[in-house]
Amino acid sequence: MVGQSFIALEKIVEHAANNKINIIFNPNNYLCEKGKDFLGKILSNTDILILNNEEAGLLTGKEGTETMLKDLKSSGPEIIIITNGDKPVYLIDNEEMLYTLYPLDIKIQEVTGAGDSFASTFLAGMIKTNDINFSLKMAIINSHSVLQYKGAKNILLSYEEILKKLNNTEIIIKKGIF
Repeated sequence: MVGQSFIALEKIVEHAANNKINIIFNPNNYLCEKGKDFLGKILSNTDILILNNEEAGLLTGKEGTETMLKDLKSSGPEIIIITNGDKPVYLIDNEEMLYTLYPLDIKIQEVTGAGDSFASTFLAGMIKTNDINFSLKMAIINSHSVLQYKGAKNILLSYEEILKKLNNTEIIIKKGIF
C-alpha cells in the first residue's frame, strides 16, 4: 500500500465514512512503521482495528499492551484487537471494556495464516451476531485450526464446523473495565 494504492485506500475509507459503511483495518508492518499520523485518516474512521503486538508497537512507538491499547483507542477505532502469538489476545471495545482471550493448548505446526483467519473469522462473527464474546470464540477456534496444519489456508473451518468445535472446547475470556 504505497503511492497510488495508499491514496486509493484513503478514498475508499472516506467513501465508507460518508456512507456509514463499517471499516475493519488490519495493517501490515510496513504501514504500521509509518505511524499513527500517516494512518490518521484511516484510523479515525475505523470501526475494528486488528493487529499483532509487533504491529501495535510499530504503530504507536510504545511498549506494553495496555499502553498500546490506550494509545490506539485515542486514534478513533471503536474496537481494537491485539494478538500476540501464543499469548492472550486483548480487545478493547467502544465502552472501554477489556476482553482477554486465552489461547488454547494445541500443538502448533505453522503460524502462516493464523492472524488472517483470526481477523476474518472475528469479522464474520460480528456480522452474524454482533456479539464480541461469540466472535472472539469463533476466531480463536478457526485460527487454532489453521495453526495445527501446514499451509496458510489448510483446515479453515466452516461456520457449522466452528459451532461444533465451540460445543466441545473450553474457551476462557476474562472481561473487565479498562
